[in-house]
Amino acid sequence: MTKEPYKKELLLVGGGHSHVEVLRRFRMKPSRGARITLISNIVDAPYSGMLPGMVAGHYRADESNIDLFRLAQVSGARFVEDEVIAIDVEQKQVTCRNRGSISYDVLSINIGSVSPLVSGEMPSESLAVKPISEFQNKVENLLQKLIAEKTEKKIGVIGAGAAGAEIILAIQERLRRLGCSNEKPRHSFHLVTSSAEILIEHTRRTKNLCARELETSGIELVTGFEVSRAEGRKLYSKDGTTIEFDIVLWATGARAPKWISTSKLNTTPEGFIRVLPTLESQNSRHVFATGDIAHVHRFPRPKSGVFAVRQGPPLAKNLRRALQNKPLKSFRPQRSALALISLGRKQAIASHPLFTLKGAWIWRYKNFVDKRFIKKYQKLKPMRPQSSKDTELKQEVRCGGCGSKVAPTILKEALASLPTQNSDSVLVGLNGADDAAIVRPAPNKLVVHTIDYFKEFIDDPWILGKIAVNHAINDIFAMGAIPKTALAIVGLPLAHPRIMRNDMIQLMRGSLEGLKENRTTLVGGHTNESHELNIGFSINGEVEENKIIRNRGARAGDSIILTRPLGSGVLLAGAMLGETKGSWITAALREMARSNLLASEILNENKATSMTDITGFGLVGHLSEMLDATPMGAKICLDKLPVYEGAVHLATKGIESTLKPENLLIKHSASPHTKEKPKYSLCFDPQTSGGMLATLEKSKTSHIIQRLRDVGYQEAEIIGEISDNTKDIMIS
Repeated sequence: MTKEPYKKELLLVGGGHSHVEVLRRFRMKPSRGARITLISNIVDAPYSGMLPGMVAGHYRADESNIDLFRLAQVSGARFVEDEVIAIDVEQKQVTCRNRGSISYDVLSINIGSVSPLVSGEMPSESLAVKPISEFQNKVENLLQKLIAEKTEKKIGVIGAGAAGAEIILAIQERLRRLGCSNEKPRHSFHLVTSSAEILIEHTRRTKNLCARELETSGIELVTGFEVSRAEGRKLYSKDGTTIEFDIVLWATGARAPKWISTSKLNTTPEGFIRVLPTLESQNSRHVFATGDIAHVHRFPRPKSGVFAVRQGPPLAKNLRRALQNKPLKSFRPQRSALALISLGRKQAIASHPLFTLKGAWIWRYKNFVDKRFIKKYQKLKPMRPQSSKDTELKQEVRCGGCGSKVAPTILKEALASLPTQNSDSVLVGLNGADDAAIVRPAPNKLVVHTIDYFKEFIDDPWILGKIAVNHAINDIFAMGAIPKTALAIVGLPLAHPRIMRNDMIQLMRGSLEGLKENRTTLVGGHTNESHELNIGFSINGEVEENKIIRNRGARAGDSIILTRPLGSGVLLAGAMLGETKGSWITAALREMARSNLLASEILNENKATSMTDITGFGLVGHLSEMLDATPMGAKICLDKLPVYEGAVHLATKGIESTLKPENLLIKHSASPHTKEKPKYSLCFDPQTSGGMLATLEKSKTSHIIQRLRDVGYQEAEIIGEISDNTKDIMIS
């Protein structure tokens, strides 16, 4: 099946309520020729409607979060874990904290807002309710700390809107549920507002019902206190009065992140993007904004998740129309919405301009509505591939041979945007384009060569490039050598030149960052068109002859050390099936992108007797190579094996990489009981950018493990020992 070349780039910045609905709708009806990329600095996006229930302990995080990685994956979109820190509307590109600039044709921003804080020194335990994703993790840690310490605390929430009332009631309920009645500390709870009353945007009956709930719960309401500054535990109001808290939570309205206000977009004094009823920016065509970050001209609405949810469908329609260069359609939001306010315990208030109701049945209704909403984004299956019969684009017959090289303009523009690399040993490299690179070898050193290459396994070019570098360089480290220079070979899928340039820049930025971390210089390479993104590196290194480490120098009694977890193969296989959680795969990718430079230096300094890196043949396969042609065997302890989070879960479900069955044929011994253990199958799991596998004298290993952990290899472990009692690899 011929894959249609991409012609337009749609960037979704932020995983807010509007964007998750956009992804769902584009999944149901893809926009031909458009590539969608979701950029978010979080993988699990909390649903704001269920946040109070999660804080109160009624929901687990996985029940109230939306896995953005999996949602993007099943919707045919790319997921990029990064934070946007700037936007250039004239050049039509955003700047990410790690990946640099990414160009777009159409841009949509749905990043929520942040809680404004006052000046001064905040209490040591001070949390802002927004952004919600940060608050969710921090408040959970805070609650666990309060439960463990069992000391009385004075807890204050600043801001008496619906969010402030819900949060203080939820925290009180959580502590009540988890504390033992005879040991529970008598925390005091206080809700502080600058106005004379709570829930300003709601009806008088709603205010009264909530106020009575606060009073019944023993929560003190402090009105008319406008916080102007903070000094440790003490908060000052504008009139000079003070109040002290051990813990402060800020639910004081909303403001936009600073990078929005520094852009050339029209914004409100609070930094929110002014948009037309079409949800498009007032002054920048093809830039859209929704949710808290947007201020809709003529139809401003409260900063509430319910309005962001309602903006999802019209946003999806107008993004589709913008990609097709069609006129946009205006959207007029409803004047009011039903607000369902949680009261900590399983009770809630239904607040509407026409009525107000309270009770347990309101909570049950809210629970039903919230679960129905989130289920739409948690239970999706991968989209059906688009048929080439549907394409509106004329398919060209593309040349092979040298005619398949990437266009020189794309290559030149991509290389010009990348940081320069310099090395005294490089005489001719990227800075002076020629037919080949020329490198001066160091005196009295041997030259070490290796090459590695693979196709796209994750659709984020930046992380793919960084992992590809480390995967290739690991072979140099395994020889006890130092990498010096690299040649890259890249295959780019045919697309619009702007999209190909985008991919090339991202791929090479990740690669150059990986090379820099490994103190290696890129001196050249080759590009060509391909059906899918692929990348490889030829690495040249140097080593003194008396410092070469081979993979067959182990001695009986040596300890076996592994520097990185196992399980990347099963995680990547699970991701292809939509079974791997986004938090699992992104954590593994970050580890796979980590350089093994420091690990190799520590192992070299301590005179490792043999060393290799674990790749496609898995732990047992590469250990077998280390023992080949020797009279020795090895003992592996399953309980000591470090594994990636989620790998055991997926292996237990029978998910495996395609190479694993072949790896299982490698000679080894294991009892039937051992073979039933979940970690057993991970001994044969193919690894991408795996850890270093080394043998060392047993007396040194405890010290070495601590050194490895001190420099960042937290999962480094002694997993077994070399034995002269058997030639077999025994797993137990």
